[in-house]
Amino acid sequence: MEVKKVDASDITYEQFVEEHWKPGIPLVLKNATKVWGAYGQFSPDWFRERFGERKTHVNGVEYSMLELMDLVEGKDTSRPVPYPCKYHIPSQLPELMPMLTPLDIGYAKPNWLESAWFKRGYWGSALELFIGGTGGKFPYVHLDYYHLSAWINQLYGNKEFTVWPRGQEAYLYPDPQNKWSSSIPDIENVDLGSIPSTGMPRPSNSW
Repeated sequence: MEVKKVDASDITYEQFVEEHWKPGIPLVLKNATKVWGAYGQFSPDWFRERFGERKTHVNGVEYSMLELMDLVEGKDTSRPVPYPCKYHIPSQLPELMPMLTPLDIGYAKPNWLESAWFKRGYWGSALELFIGGTGGKFPYVHLDYYHLSAWINQLYGNKEFTVWPRGQEAYLYPDPQNKWSSSIPDIENVDLGSIPSTGMPRPSNSW
């Protein structure tokens, strides 16, 4: 599907809700994070200088920010870049919080995660910094938990996304053990002989 790109100054919140959020049509909002103090600041060197020794864990292995940035930029080629690598900003990088306001950038509202219900658990503070390098990709196709909208703010580098239109979820064959993820192991190299064709009835366990 083609994803439209619009400068944030050219679309109102009301237009966004009616034309994209309600029908479930993805949109790239260009220049939306210009309202953030982080805009134009974040870079590998910026994080090295300020948080070089700040640590996080990826697949059970501990990494410092300095190690991660060296891996991402290819200064360390002795091992692959871990992914998904993330820092939970409120607890691991709280100094960044003042640089990420307004968090909703004027479009990601109302925020369900601000409700008392979500604050009881992790979802009320799932604000994360993702770090990735060449070749890194999320390990499985998924639908965000509880049908929450996903907001990704790209502040440095480039990232490629693969999305499917609303209504096609069943044809991605939800995993019977985890209905939020696809049971297809490699979406870029699908073994068509192992799954029913689209002419078959929809799978019963659908999103």
